[in-house]
Amino acid sequence: MGVPNKLNVYISSETGSSKVNQSILLFLTHRVMVSAPYQKNGSGGICRCTQDSTNCTDCYTPQETDTIKYIGLSMAAQSTSPMFTACSPSLAHECDGNSYLNSICYQFNSQLQITSNFTPAFQGITAKLEHIVDNIT
Repeated sequence: MGVPNKLNVYISSETGSSKVNQSILLFLTHRVMVSAPYQKNGSGGICRCTQDSTNCTDCYTPQETDTIKYIGLSMAAQSTSPMFTACSPSLAHECDGNSYLNSICYQFNSQLQITSNFTPAFQGITAKLEHIVDNIT
């Protein structure tokens, strides 16, 4: 049995009225990915760190105009490209006056730049309400 090249750790603690949740993804290549899904008013963020340094650099933080919440709540890594995936359980989008919540995942290359995204179980509009009502009557 080989040694895994990554380890995912989830940390949760409460201090007073604030709750701190972080997920840490360790690579055997001395890199550490740390997510703070509740930082910046719930939009979240992901930082890249090296094991021999106390400094981390932001890898990804949603823009203030994005409707993404809690990015990095779920993370995964693999040895082939894309190297790293981080997901948000809460991508809000509007359609015909209705609000929908779906998840969105971002895939990163070895330089930790976003290469693509996907929306598992995306819920869109398949028919307008008046068409449904017309078909019932």
